[in-house]
Amino acid sequence: MKKTILLFIASVLLSITSALAQGGTTGPLTWEINNGTLTISGEGEMPDYNGDQPWYDYKDDIHTLVIESGVSSIGYDAFSYFDNLTSVTISNTVLSINDYAFAHCEKLPSILFPDGLKSIADWAFVECSALTSVFLSKSVITIEPTSFARCYSLTSIEVDSENTGYASENGILFNKDKSAIICYPAGKGGSYVIPNSVKTIGDGAFYFCTTLTAITIPNNVTSIGAGAFISCTSLTSLTIPNGVTSIGVNTFLYCTNLTSVTIPSSVTSIGQSAFNNCTSLISITIPAGVTSIGGSAFRSCTSITSIVIPNSVTTIGDNAFNDCTNLISIAIPTGVTSIEWCTFLSCTSLTSIDIPNSVTTIEYNAFGNCTNLTSITIPKSTISIGHSVFDNCTNLHLITNLNPVPVDISSDVFNGVDPSACTLKVSMGSVAAYKEAEVWKLFNIVGINVGIVETDNYPSLRVYPNPTTGVLNLIQESINNEQLTINNVEIFDIYGRKHHISYLTSHISNHQINISHLPAGLYFVRITTETGVVMQKIVKQ
Repeated sequence: MKKTILLFIASVLLSITSALAQGGTTGPLTWEINNGTLTISGEGEMPDYNGDQPWYDYKDDIHTLVIESGVSSIGYDAFSYFDNLTSVTISNTVLSINDYAFAHCEKLPSILFPDGLKSIADWAFVECSALTSVFLSKSVITIEPTSFARCYSLTSIEVDSENTGYASENGILFNKDKSAIICYPAGKGGSYVIPNSVKTIGDGAFYFCTTLTAITIPNNVTSIGAGAFISCTSLTSLTIPNGVTSIGVNTFLYCTNLTSVTIPSSVTSIGQSAFNNCTSLISITIPAGVTSIGGSAFRSCTSITSIVIPNSVTTIGDNAFNDCTNLISIAIPTGVTSIEWCTFLSCTSLTSIDIPNSVTTIEYNAFGNCTNLTSITIPKSTISIGHSVFDNCTNLHLITNLNPVPVDISSDVFNGVDPSACTLKVSMGSVAAYKEAEVWKLFNIVGINVGIVETDNYPSLRVYPNPTTGVLNLIQESINNEQLTINNVEIFDIYGRKHHISYLTSHISNHQINISHLPAGLYFVRITTETGVVMQKIVKQ
């Protein structure tokens, strides 16, 4: 009995001691928690963590953090989600604060950076929602625009006047000569006129400035960085100055109240996810100089009803218009050669679309879930149609396929389409081929009069003699000292069966194909070049 009482007392004492103090080692450092204060001491760098901080189980009891002299860095994720941390003291020996070091410390009102600090990494203080102001010492040489992301109470970032790399004006962070704006504090809000000295809006400069209602960009600005205005959810309109040549990756991502953007004629490219989830964007004019539209560029722009893409555009990335649920009409430019995967996925208001003759490839799920799509025209040039391209296009009733040779497709291309209720129009001479071809033969096939793509579009190419008794000559004549690169030459019969293929991948002056072994009849020669496809009808006697 006495022994049991002694063991109980020892256990209680141990519990009390544990509640008062905990500690151990982490890398070359030691740590101790005493009465709500975490003290870290020793010599060297603090390790990086990933949810495995040795003090994490006690984080709710820690109100004060002291990092003593000798510690040279604050590790990745070291004090993230310390919900009750209100005071931090950092010694002058600390040179760097790494990613997510103080992420989500929601009660931390202020922090004094030491004189020796050189760098503050990405997301170091993300969502420190009580942080109101920051002062950067003269020693800081690197700070990332997302270091204080989503700090919604932060209204001021001040910089020591002796700092050689950075400056501040009205609490906004610039580079030293103020030619680039680096970070606009998320808590400032209102409207803002960028100074005329600025030429560059840096990556993420206005990241999550959710109360910023208007911004004026001076004509001197020539560069807008990636993610510059991500989640500026109160911004309604914006004019990009002439001189900016590209709209970068994620520039206006999640600007959900943005209704209009003026894009100047100087812009030649629109980057990936540039306007992704701009759900209030009603219309946008893409200038004639734009050559490429990045993947997901207008994804989930659910208020856009129509968009005109200039013929200068030759590349449209995957998911570019995915989930544009009110998009009724769109014209694909004649220079586009591939419709990438999921480009028009879930454009549920789109009723019809003509694909230009330049398109050779339609990728996976390009028109998937376009539930109001009633008709589609597939050009002669298309030689590859990926999986699930028209998946769940339940109202598709008319397909006009101008390719005289049936493209090999998988059974899921028209998944959800009732072929018995859908008419497939093909050239008169190709009806027999389509009635033999897998998947295509399930539709109601109707022959129509359509021309064959002749070599008039490529005057340097000639196939002769036609008719022929055995040997075909493919001649490519030089025009203005320029020649096409020919990738391959294929021969099909009217049933779509391939009888010959030559892989060339070169410039040629004369190429011969012997078809003397083929029975007399009608055939098609398909020539795939670097810029398009030529389909020539030939007769074998």
